[in-house]
Amino acid sequence: MSEENTPKLIYVGFNDGTSIFSKSVEKSQGREIWCSACDKCELYKKKQCICRIYNLFSWCRCKFGGVKTYEGPTRRAKSFGTFKRKFTDNPVYSEKLDQPANQKIFKVNGYIATKLLYVGFNEEGNNLTDPTFVSGDWIFIREDQFTNQFIYHVCNFKPQAMLGGEIKSYQKEVVPEFISQLKMYMTDVYNNFISEYPEYKTEDVNYVGKKAYLKTLKRGCTVKGFIFDGEYLYNPDYHISFFFLDSNAEVKVKVTDDMTIEITDNSQVDENTKFV
Repeated sequence: MSEENTPKLIYVGFNDGTSIFSKSVEKSQGREIWCSACDKCELYKKKQCICRIYNLFSWCRCKFGGVKTYEGPTRRAKSFGTFKRKFTDNPVYSEKLDQPANQKIFKVNGYIATKLLYVGFNEEGNNLTDPTFVSGDWIFIREDQFTNQFIYHVCNFKPQAMLGGEIKSYQKEVVPEFISQLKMYMTDVYNNFISEYPEYKTEDVNYVGKKAYLKTLKRGCTVKGFIFDGEYLYNPDYHISFFFLDSNAEVKVKVTDDMTIEITDNSQVDENTKFV
């Protein structure tokens, strides 16, 4: 394997077994994410990765990345500290890597990855298929095969359920979101597509009224009269005086990760905005 394709460790996580649902002591767990194309991935440049999307019903489906999980002892075991340090002492442990906030289409190493529910994908034939038990959420299409004709195929496909009958949610929900994602994250591709298939032109998504995490709003936007600079909310016209200072001080509000706010203008939203 060439150095270029050698997997690189990009994430290290550790869970000590603490449960938020019960007082029971569970086994600890360490997790690693390895990737052979992180330097050519649009998401990784934003310190995001689809392998960070993890729950009981999904796991990493990346063509170039993988997750390694290690089960360890409980916190009461003598070997717990040694096992924990294998992960927390790793320099990568302190590096931030989030799951994508909203982005469901991106370029990576000559491919375009997109999240499409309810379908399978035949890479050899470059076409969608009906879902199977092993169908994943993410598909990877070579950039030179991501043509207007392929996009049209995605938009017109009608997947059949394994027990029979069309999966109506695909046309009703998945296709509109796919077109919206294309418009937001690959505008040139979208414009080229609708020039040939104008019937798929979509209106801008209206986010007004939705709740989002304040810290993920677009930098420089205005929130309730305050400017958000990515870390603080401030208003240059708001000052406060202290008896021990000979001039007024500017007021800044530190934004924390858990603060949420209702979107009042679409200009507050960009590709990094995460909704509640």
